[in-house]
Amino acid sequence: MQISGTLLTLTLMYSFLFKVCLVQLGRVVYYKHRFFSAQVGFLVLCLLWMAVRVVFFVSVQLSYSPSFLLIAVYELPVNIEFGVFSLLVLFTSSMVLRHTRRADWDAYLGRWANGAFLGVNGVLFCLYCLYVYWVLVQDAKEASSSASQLRSIFTASVFCLLEILLAVAYFHLYTLVTANPGIRLPFSTFGDSQQSVLALLAALLVLFLSRCAYDIAAACDAVTISIAIDSPTSKSLIVFFSFFSWEIVPPSLVIALVGHVPSSSHSSASATAVLKGRGGGFASTHSGPLYGSMASLNRTGEPATTYWAPPHMYGSDDDEHDSRAHPASPVPAAALGMPRPIGPTGSASESLVAYPDARNASASSGTLFTRGSAGVFSMPSYQNRSGGALYQ
Repeated sequence: MQISGTLLTLTLMYSFLFKVCLVQLGRVVYYKHRFFSAQVGFLVLCLLWMAVRVVFFVSVQLSYSPSFLLIAVYELPVNIEFGVFSLLVLFTSSMVLRHTRRADWDAYLGRWANGAFLGVNGVLFCLYCLYVYWVLVQDAKEASSSASQLRSIFTASVFCLLEILLAVAYFHLYTLVTANPGIRLPFSTFGDSQQSVLALLAALLVLFLSRCAYDIAAACDAVTISIAIDSPTSKSLIVFFSFFSWEIVPPSLVIALVGHVPSSSHSSASATAVLKGRGGGFASTHSGPLYGSMASLNRTGEPATTYWAPPHMYGSDDDEHDSRAHPASPVPAAALGMPRPIGPTGSASESLVAYPDARNASASSGTLFTRGSAGVFSMPSYQNRSGGALYQ
């Protein structure tokens, strides 16, 4: 067995990110947060991505590693990476469309977007399986050369598509943030900083643009980055920086955006606005921008640090019991900076109050609320097992 310093360093980096994802998923289970959420989807895909890369780099340095294992684990990350960042595109698009076209999103756009996400990733995974089968069965030199070129074309197409989708999503998010300076973005680490979120997404755009340029050049046989144990220092540095730029930095940015799991859903539970009608009952309201106008409150009634974990996202059985044992008092709308909504008759005579979460509102008013009450942002829930990054 030969040990390469470059490959060992990359293995340690992937192992560290694997550990970070595993710890955060452990926190989801330990604190009984909702498992079927987009954040868990990001963490699971990144965990799988890092695990596959660790297996690959360890296998490269083992002389007895079977060829089919090397081919399978080398090619799979392109699908995983596409799954991770297409989920980021879908998540970002849902933020914008829930704000600008909420009715259409709830009626049909959400289902179409979810179906497109699952369908495209499913097709790409099937193509990956066909490619691996082709390479393993067709051992001829001609077949191997054709497969290599096909792989380069496939990778270039995937990342060009991803670059376009991410650029469109970024443009609409930037437009939304520019038009609503007080908006709060539901990212776990940078919920209060629009500039940080936009900067990280812009960095992803630049990285994917460079990756697209390389893949197009590789498809034209203009450049090739190969991995070898005994490569000279100059080539080893090229391999290291290519993997670092295209496979270490992007998942690190995703983990920075959405990876942190809070210890309690109460620490960042968002306030749900409810409209008090003439009959004394309460109903959820959509008044004001979906993000930002409805301030986040923790269980003490003070502003929360993030806009990440509304009750129905990280809901647990303990939260249900705690909300009944400690009912919250209404928070005046003025304290949250909310405008008074216009009633059905065009008057503003109805009063607006807010509770730390929808279940407390139902306990106080006697009106039944569902976990999906309006005014609380819910990330889309997906499970997908495809995704990744590809190199020559």
